[in-house]
Amino acid sequence: MRKKSSQQPMPIFNSRTTHFLLALTFSLTLTAMLALPAQAQTYTVLYTFTGGTDGGWPYAGVVADNAGNLYGTTEVRGNNSACGAFHGCGVVFKLDPSGNETVLHTFEGNVDGRQPVWGNLLRNNAGDIIDTTQYGGMNGQIGLGTIYALTAEGKEIIVHRFQGPPNDGEEPQTGLIVAKDGSLYGTTAGGGNGFQGGCGTIYRLTKTGQFSIFHNFKGGDGCSPAGGLVMDSQGNLYGTANSGGAGYGNVFKITPSGVLTVLHSFTGIPDGALPSGILTIDKAGNLYGTTLVGGSLCTTVGEGCGVVFKIDTQGNETILYRFLLKDGIGPMAGVVVDAAGNLYGSTTGAADYNWGSLFKLDTQGNYTKLHDFAGAGDGASPFGTMTWGGPNTLYGTTYLGGLADGCDYGQGCGVVFKLTLQ
Repeated sequence: MRKKSSQQPMPIFNSRTTHFLLALTFSLTLTAMLALPAQAQTYTVLYTFTGGTDGGWPYAGVVADNAGNLYGTTEVRGNNSACGAFHGCGVVFKLDPSGNETVLHTFEGNVDGRQPVWGNLLRNNAGDIIDTTQYGGMNGQIGLGTIYALTAEGKEIIVHRFQGPPNDGEEPQTGLIVAKDGSLYGTTAGGGNGFQGGCGTIYRLTKTGQFSIFHNFKGGDGCSPAGGLVMDSQGNLYGTANSGGAGYGNVFKITPSGVLTVLHSFTGIPDGALPSGILTIDKAGNLYGTTLVGGSLCTTVGEGCGVVFKIDTQGNETILYRFLLKDGIGPMAGVVVDAAGNLYGSTTGAADYNWGSLFKLDTQGNYTKLHDFAGAGDGASPFGTMTWGGPNTLYGTTYLGGLADGCDYGQGCGVVFKLTLQ
């Protein structure tokens, strides 16, 4: 259980922050592409992290701009003298189409923010970035996380320092989403005034820098939202809670006025448990996602290998696929959908190498394994959701792999990869 804090929320706003937020105009990410990918594919490692000043362990995925540059974060490394045993607090990076990395920002510790985790960056056409760090934000202490902005000129602005319960959230593990009015929404895995002060929150940040708690999770409606939020054409937000409800997590909807409805509560076997990745919404308003475990019993994993699920506009759940050891197990990331309704995603472990896999699931429920990760130079354990970079191109990261040694445990520092569907 998360410990309570007696500190009060302390949003950090000044004229520079307000002007910056007013200038942010983010475009909503398309969830469907126009072309229909075929079966053949090519896997390419674009960049291998060394665990030095370039960062290490990219937990989140990447986002692409119109010129083909990729942007992302690493959880640790960078300034190897900071953040103690982690040997660095993480970096924000840019990767050009030739695979050359530029570090846009190196986190320095508690005041600056540390350890960006699942959240994919929000970036506007001017090159400004806004995102979260899981920890940091308190001088002399580790801190409970931040919302930070990074200008195109490389200036970091701390937009909000999370203070924990009872009046604020803590440990934001996901990125933000922009609403039609320009407000930003995000989640924290803990904090708030819900069940024992630790089930997490949904928060809102206006263009003028006004921060407020939009919803406090209380256990029965979910606990520890960890997958981020998506929005439909009416402005309703959807997300997943990693636990709470019946104990295995749920899918929820929250209206623009703040009314939350639980659409589905997972039960473990056979319908899945512990949804972790961000949801995907198609043009019809159907939701798609994954659960880390649950589904069918696996030979060596008693709680199940995970599922891909669909929630229709009436809130009905359909299990599209239950993973088996031969397929790959433990899908931590979400899935992305193409115009034909095919889904693409990843697993963190696989039967052949135990380093994860990339897969396609067609509209008939047929599963195709697109790539098995082999560790070492190939990459291992993809945690972040893949991103479309063109009609037939997906980009992603692996948390481990790449170098044969380096980073902790000798399992590599992660890679950025490209999957070309031909």
